[in-house]
Amino acid sequence: MIADRFFPSSKKCAVHTCDYVNDNLTLSDREWRCPKCKTLHDRDYSASFNLDNYGRDTLQLDPKPYARVESDTIRRASMSTA
Repeated sequence: MIADRFFPSSKKCAVHTCDYVNDNLTLSDREWRCPKCKTLHDRDYSASFNLDNYGRDTLQLDPKPYARVESDTIRRASMSTA
């Protein structure tokens, strides 16, 4: 699946209840705060999240289930070696 080249993947707020699109971002802006819901966004993360949702919406798939992850789980995963 290919998103339209003008799909605002990194400019769209990644909060599912917010529909704000920040058209004032430049390529050098790596983080931005949504003026509508006040969420701080990393552009790369937002782009991946929004593109995933775009694909799910287009294919009419169920939303991805979310699981709560405790901070010690993240810490252990980042300390493990492969």
